[in-house]
Amino acid sequence: VQPVEEVILEKDLNLNEAVQSYEKRIIIEALEKSNWVKSKAAKLLNINRTTLVAKIKKQNLDDVASA
Repeated sequence: VQPVEEVILEKDLNLNEAVQSYEKRIIIEALEKSNWVKSKAAKLLNINRTTLVAKIKKQNLDDVASA
């Protein structure tokens, strides 16, 4: 994870892309810690399982799980 100072100083900073990238890393970490059990990962993230499933689809992480 890059320190905030480095992210802000990068050229052509796009807040939406930075937030999505950070969210993706956090979701992957929670999924890995829970052995890809979505209900456990959602609990780690303190969100509903359905919210996590939607975020997984949005981030195209279904492919990562089957790799």
